[in-house]
Amino acid sequence: MRYFTFFYLYVMQGIPAGFGLTGLVKYLIVKVIIAETVASFGVIIGLPWAIQFAWEPLIDKHQYSVIGHHKQWVVLT
Repeated sequence: MRYFTFFYLYVMQGIPAGFGLTGLVKYLIVKVIIAETVASFGVIIGLPWAIQFAWEPLIDKHQYSVIGHHKQWVVLT
C-alpha cells in the first residue's frame, strides 16, 4: 500500500506539470500567442516544481501536525 500511495502521488504531481509545462504551452504557441507571454506563463506554472527542492525540507522540518507525524498537505491530497 505504501508503494501504491507513493506512485499515486508521484503521478498526480506529474499530470499538472506535464499538462501545464508541455501541452498548454505548445497549444499557446500554435495559437500564435506572443513568445514573451508564453514564456512568462511557462515560468509561472513551473515555479513550484523549480523551487520544490528548497521549500519541501523546510515544511517537513518546521511544520507541527495535530494528527501526528503525517503531514497535513499530504493527507489532504
